[in-house]
Amino acid sequence: MSKKNDFARRLDHEQIRNRVAIYDFTLGLMEIKGEDARAFLEGMCVNDIGRLVPGQVTYTSMLNEQAQMIDDVTVYCFHDEKFWVISAFKNDTLRWFNEHRTNCAVSFEDLSEEIVLWAIQGPDSRRLLASCLVQDMTDMKYYTFMENQVGGVPVILSRTGFTGELGFEIFADKTRIDRIVETLLKAGKKYGGRLIESDVTMESVPTEKGLVTVRDFRGNNPLELGMGWSVKWDKDFIGKKALEKVKKAGITRKLMGFVAEDDEIDIENESPVKVKGKVVGKVTTANYGYTVEKSIGYCLLDVKAAEPDAKVVVETGGQEVAITLCNRVFYDAERTRVNAVQSVGNLTFESTRDFLENRTVSSPKEITGVYAAMPTPMLRDESLDVKNIAVQVNRCIENGLDGILVGGNSGEFPSLSIEERKLLFKTAVDAAAGKLKIVACCGANTTKWTKDLCSYAGEVGADYVLVMTPYDPATTEEGALAFYKEIARFSKPGVMIYHYPDATNVTMSTESIAELAREKNIVGIKNVADLTSTVAIINATRHQSFSVLSGLDEVFLGTMACGGEGFMGVGASVAPALCREIYDAYQAGEVKRAQECHRKLCKIMEVVFGLPFPGSLKASVEVQGYECGHARRPSATVDRAGRRQLHNILVQTGVIGSRQSATVDCDGRKLLKNMLAEVVEVNG
Repeated sequence: MSKKNDFARRLDHEQIRNRVAIYDFTLGLMEIKGEDARAFLEGMCVNDIGRLVPGQVTYTSMLNEQAQMIDDVTVYCFHDEKFWVISAFKNDTLRWFNEHRTNCAVSFEDLSEEIVLWAIQGPDSRRLLASCLVQDMTDMKYYTFMENQVGGVPVILSRTGFTGELGFEIFADKTRIDRIVETLLKAGKKYGGRLIESDVTMESVPTEKGLVTVRDFRGNNPLELGMGWSVKWDKDFIGKKALEKVKKAGITRKLMGFVAEDDEIDIENESPVKVKGKVVGKVTTANYGYTVEKSIGYCLLDVKAAEPDAKVVVETGGQEVAITLCNRVFYDAERTRVNAVQSVGNLTFESTRDFLENRTVSSPKEITGVYAAMPTPMLRDESLDVKNIAVQVNRCIENGLDGILVGGNSGEFPSLSIEERKLLFKTAVDAAAGKLKIVACCGANTTKWTKDLCSYAGEVGADYVLVMTPYDPATTEEGALAFYKEIARFSKPGVMIYHYPDATNVTMSTESIAELAREKNIVGIKNVADLTSTVAIINATRHQSFSVLSGLDEVFLGTMACGGEGFMGVGASVAPALCREIYDAYQAGEVKRAQECHRKLCKIMEVVFGLPFPGSLKASVEVQGYECGHARRPSATVDRAGRRQLHNILVQTGVIGSRQSATVDCDGRKLLKNMLAEVVEVNG
């Protein structure tokens, strides 16, 4: 099985990127003490140890006399005479320290068997820790540390990590770590935190961020690795003279990133890299990046061959794989994730007195009004009917709707291919021409497919994307929470939650929906559930810029009465003018008129949903004179008796007027004739 298809690794990788992961990351820990401790480390490290103040951390490399890296370490400053050095090769590092101690007043102690290091990494790491630590740590700056307690157990908390995400690391007594982990896991349930044990913490996760390990740096110098930023030239350190010569002459090799064209082949480390058959370097690291969805890695090359966008070849496992050279950072080059600046608060009240007196003041809602869940017109061969898709969009415009949902359940998205859904999005956006909002349903059963659809919807100009919880295979509420957060951070259009428990078998709690409402790019919800559920969501999100729309026709008016922002459903496709009147009448304070109209809508929808759906939706549109075609097989069609039922209820409720009825009857006979011909053709 290729790394790309390693589902267990993928889940662990996504746990770090999208939620919070807890794992053992114990490395070698050495304590450096004595009155010459700072001066000693200054001479051993290329970075500036002299500037460190208590509570500060720095990353640095150590070189031999030939300017080759022998280790990269993190240094923790407690005070002038006490430092911690974290290394993956503590035996070699201790030996190196002892060889160069000379007459310095300094001592070294190996604490690796007494103190363990655990990592808490991911976008929810700060919230998890804030909920179970004694001392406030929410404003900790990157590369600082402090004393704290977890569940009454003392720890050293450090805002560091090897993931490129917001994250922290905890140093603790080895005999008490089980108690700490138990506390973290208990607190982490709210955020979907869990333990991980796979090698993604040293492989795919750091590779996406361009972070190096020993296989990349051993025997090379910092300038070849693009790490000249870490070298302080105005001080002395071991290897400085040799490194100055390299700087003056220029590097002869360079560590580059690469993307492989064939992501199903696992490239092996140390594989030769060739240009026109000539070896120009080697692969140092190769992984599959589960966030960027590419086969990626690093290669150390002759500097003349190290050009961005150059096409070269890797010889691995008896075959050649084409790769493209690139910058080594594949993910979050702007470092927005690891910096993760925290808002100081959500101050939603213009008047503090209103807040203190508990007066309700709501944030503005982005999505309001009536949105039609549009059917997808199809031709006799079941291909998309582009012409009549545009007709349906214009019908909604003419009836004054605020927007349409394209490609939802009513639009038969489970039966449409990805390419058909993209065509549907573009056709609807082009037809709307900015006259109403387009919501593109981008629900799919994998995160990758959902991202693909969201990306395309943004490219063609959809205003929002509606995303349903994946249901085949089914996920958990925790999985759904992580999924929505990831999509929200990826999607350019604002994301609406498609909460449809009967379809997905996942009922999200009000607390989870309220948590998602706080995400910057999640703008609302289509709640296809009862009024009790809808009202609970309205109450929990009333101070957020988050719109609650009902997806059930029977609770349309109830949702409005309880503070919801509107309706997104099938009824607005069957009877758009009637739904427009319900909304406008209620907004104008004409409650009785709104109630009368809503009763009519409920009568209509009782008939629509009493017949095979979504065929009944298409039939209800066709009996009004608009071509829509059959539902895609094997969905059942609506027979002539069913069409007569639909026609009658639409006449009774005034959706089809008496004059229009005669016209519709004529058009209906024409449509029926076409469909009967199709049935004959299909059945031979």
